[in-house]
Amino acid sequence: RYASGNQYMQFVIQERQTNYAALLRKVFSDFSNVRLLEIGAGSGSNLLFYKQLGIKPEHIVANELISERVNMLRTNHPDVLVLDGDATLLSK
Repeated sequence: RYASGNQYMQFVIQERQTNYAALLRKVFSDFSNVRLLEIGAGSGSNLLFYKQLGIKPEHIVANELISERVNMLRTNHPDVLVLDGDATLLSK
């Protein structure tokens, strides 16, 4: 759907990440203690971005409902805790 070769989508993703980074840097001066839960993590494309910002992989939890994507997340991001299933049923 979002082919990496699509220049427009690359621009959109870059623009989004630039804006997210600016917003997050206004709130956090140090990402080493930030804990993140991404609901609907999909294939995990945002997880690399969060790691590059400085959020430790062990502080990232990814949730995904679709089992194929859960498997992809676990394969591509073995350093991140991946929780499968409905996010409204997650417990602490």
